[in-house]
Amino acid sequence: MLNPLRAFQAISGKDEFAIFRLDTQVLYTVYPSEKAYSEMSFEEVEKTMKGLGAQMDAAMEQMRKGMKDMPEEQRKQVEQMMGGMMDGKKTPAEVTKTGERRTISGYACIKHIMKQGSKEVATVWVTKGIKEFEKMRKDFEDFSRRLMALNPMTAGAAEGWDKIDEFPMETDYGKGIKTVVTKVEKRSIPKNEFEIPAGYKRVKSKLKEMEEEEK
Repeated sequence: MLNPLRAFQAISGKDEFAIFRLDTQVLYTVYPSEKAYSEMSFEEVEKTMKGLGAQMDAAMEQMRKGMKDMPEEQRKQVEQMMGGMMDGKKTPAEVTKTGERRTISGYACIKHIMKQGSKEVATVWVTKGIKEFEKMRKDFEDFSRRLMALNPMTAGAAEGWDKIDEFPMETDYGKGIKTVVTKVEKRSIPKNEFEIPAGYKRVKSKLKEMEEEEK
């Protein structure tokens, strides 16, 4: 049997889903309608994202230079729209526990705010009610770091999860990206639940295609 946090499935699109294998350090993206899948090691993913992040940093630097000649009011509007990204700094994430409480799917939760500088990265509602979480916490932190590292915009916030001790029942990253736990069930999961279906062909990763287009 397999710890579900060592092999995690996530819906990533209308006709695709991702499998994060922390046990083998591999990310699979599965396309059911095409009976196809792509495969990248975590090391390859992080190398690719690091390259894309460097390209984004270079583009931001060009934008900062161009903003010097903008009228002050217009420059402030652009800075506000970019949410503090224009200062060129990668601020470590901080987590603040608030006094707000609510019940989510039957569990008492407390609200936490994750920020990078003045920018709010995520709102997280956590519970102490799931005692088994302590055994899986390290895997969860590893998974959260890997997932946030996929996006250059949130890579600096990955270490914020190290500062959250309880199980997250709801996480809201803004811009329509939100996860909510609707049911908690303790059971064994067969390993084949996280394997590529038989007969699927391997195709090039869309992430690799994006990297090649940017070169």
